[in-house]
Amino acid sequence: MGSDSSKIKGSGSSDGTSYFKSSSVVVQKHMETAKKSRVLQLKSAGLKKVPQTVEEVADILRNLDLTHNKIREIPVFIGAFTMLKQLHLSENLIEELPDEIGCLKKLEVLNIGDLKASELILNQNRLRALNNGLASCRRLKILRLQENCLSKENFSDTVLRDSTISLITFEGNMFQEKEFQQLPGYESYQDRFTAIKKKGMAGLPNMPPEVQVKIFDNISASDLWNNVRPVNSYMNEFLQNDNYWTNRLQTIDGVHLSKLEKHHPSFDPIKKSLCVEKEYKRWFREGNLEVSNDDFIVLPCHDGTVDAIKLFSNFAGDKQFCITGARDHKIALWDLAKVQQSRVLGDGGDVNPVLTEKREAHEGWIWQFCVESTRGDIVNIFSCGWDKSVRNWRVTPTDITEIGVSVGEHAHLCMSADRNQLFCGTMKGGVRILDLRGGERPVRDVVLHRGAVLDIIAPPSSDYLYTASEDGTIAMHDRRTWKRVHSSRMPNGDGYFTSMSMRNNVLMAHSNKGWFTCMDRSNLRRIIMPFTPEIEADKSRQILLREGALFVKGEREVHVYTTGKQPSLIGKTGRFDSVMARMDYRNGVMALGSGSGEVLFYFADCHIPDHA
Repeated sequence: MGSDSSKIKGSGSSDGTSYFKSSSVVVQKHMETAKKSRVLQLKSAGLKKVPQTVEEVADILRNLDLTHNKIREIPVFIGAFTMLKQLHLSENLIEELPDEIGCLKKLEVLNIGDLKASELILNQNRLRALNNGLASCRRLKILRLQENCLSKENFSDTVLRDSTISLITFEGNMFQEKEFQQLPGYESYQDRFTAIKKKGMAGLPNMPPEVQVKIFDNISASDLWNNVRPVNSYMNEFLQNDNYWTNRLQTIDGVHLSKLEKHHPSFDPIKKSLCVEKEYKRWFREGNLEVSNDDFIVLPCHDGTVDAIKLFSNFAGDKQFCITGARDHKIALWDLAKVQQSRVLGDGGDVNPVLTEKREAHEGWIWQFCVESTRGDIVNIFSCGWDKSVRNWRVTPTDITEIGVSVGEHAHLCMSADRNQLFCGTMKGGVRILDLRGGERPVRDVVLHRGAVLDIIAPPSSDYLYTASEDGTIAMHDRRTWKRVHSSRMPNGDGYFTSMSMRNNVLMAHSNKGWFTCMDRSNLRRIIMPFTPEIEADKSRQILLREGALFVKGEREVHVYTTGKQPSLIGKTGRFDSVMARMDYRNGVMALGSGSGEVLFYFADCHIPDHA
């Protein structure tokens, strides 16, 4: 399945069946072995991320080998592997280890050779040895080893002389600083330490704080974090301060954070600054110029309006896809890599970006998709439509197979899934709940509104469900009792909310009157006044809230705004020839379904201006 570069060496697969599987088949095979041997061997498995299913053996695993993959990030659930004694991570693309590594109290071997990180923090463990492989980590600048069980002999000549490490902190170990200074290779280490200290803005610590902030504000967030921070301990300490990044978001990026965002447990001002900067690079144009519509890839596919569109990735995370559904009753699956390739080759190319189609997938218009899971070797997707049905599809690059269907009494307009349940909003104000463990068996039908349910959100691991209805209300319902907890109505009872998007504590909603607002998801109280986007002659139809930006789709254009209490325009598209019915945005890729049956794709990272 897919290009040779995505396959495991020597697999010999040529029929395309491993496209979605990627490395998932290998993972599943080794998972069964691991349950017996307590050793999970995933070396050279072609992984780009640690599969979520690995967490199933967290409480029994003793040895985890992820060597020689393309993993960039270790997930925080690694902290659940409390019995782990050996963790092998060498020959990957890892730039940072999560703090949860410190929860592995029984860990005896941590193999991180060829680490891509600039700083490695191993404080307050029981380390008794250091691997010479640290010398091969050419980006490593800072090594923190306070309060371990290391002796001076553990610092080899190779690590001190041949590495790029310019700062080692070792207080609280079994030797004194004087002994450390007498080690072979210390002079080479000291030369690096001195050079970096002189190079790294030597006079900065003595400058007034406001001058320091002024200097940093003229450096991009990514350069500050990736290049300036590792220079020395002062830079690292300064740029670890959340207050600097929170202030920078407002003064430099124009993001006025609400208390809801700042007080949420997951709020990370550093991460948000980096995400906001990335969206500015993707969408901002000097002089408020529009992103050129010529940069969109426009591809024909359907014979009716494309009302349903969804971007997603496969199990291993190394392939990106889009699925579309339209009023022609057809579902189509797109390979985003081939979509890009079709642009390069032009009309003379023979690349077909549509991997497979399912004609007459519904007996009526298709309204929405919901990607329920990408576990194992399949992608599990649900669709709903005007024919009163919800259909379950097993999607592979060679086929779209119906594996379940549930027919109700009314048309289904929207869906959201959480914890093995699918919630479907209906034309008559009801919500249909399906148990996904029992073959799409209906659990119950509840009437929650007096008008059609136009949008629905089931937040992960929450006891509440949010609905927007044509009766003019947004409502919050307790999923245990199906009683309405809170609701919010349109001002003066005029109009209704057509779309919602949620992130952490914030719920964004926009109306059929062309304006949007921001609410506290815990009580549905508005935290900003209604904001009307400057979309000429259009009314906003859909809203998407992402970490770095807010996307508002009008009939023929898309505007990109900053998040927070005072949205400001970052960038926008030009006006399209056709009405845009639905959009999705994921990892810098925008997909739009048009009223003419065409699908439009924009790969933002390919069109960042040189000055950005």
